Amino acid sequence: MTKDEAIDLLRGSFESPTSTPSLGAPDRAAYIKDCKIRLIEHTVEPKIVEAYTSEWVRENTDFRDNSYFMLLIAKEETRELLYNEQASEFSLAIRSEKGKLYLIGYSSSDALVEWLG
Repeated sequence: MTKDEAIDLLRGSFESPTSTPSLGAPDRAAYIKDCKIRLIEHTVEPKIVEAYTSEWVRENTDFRDNSYFMLLIAKEETRELLYNEQASEFSLAIRSEKGKLYLIGYSSSDALVEWLG
């Protein structure tokens, strides 16, 4: 996958309604539009990464394995948006100070809601 293909994937996700909360923004539509633009701006050249799970994630979500290999498609500071090609779903992961990537535990076809955690 290329960066342009990752952007197309995100835009495809944006075509469906998002369950992203507006977090008190006075104009939800403007807030969502701005968030979509920011996500596109943080898209990176995709690469396969290994994301680990915590005990809580394994016990309380559908992620049962100790780690998963997914495509990193967007990044901002320690937050990384991953894409699971087999499930066609996005997940947010956080990179620790030691450089290890941890899934927060959720996944869906809604890229924006996953990106915002």
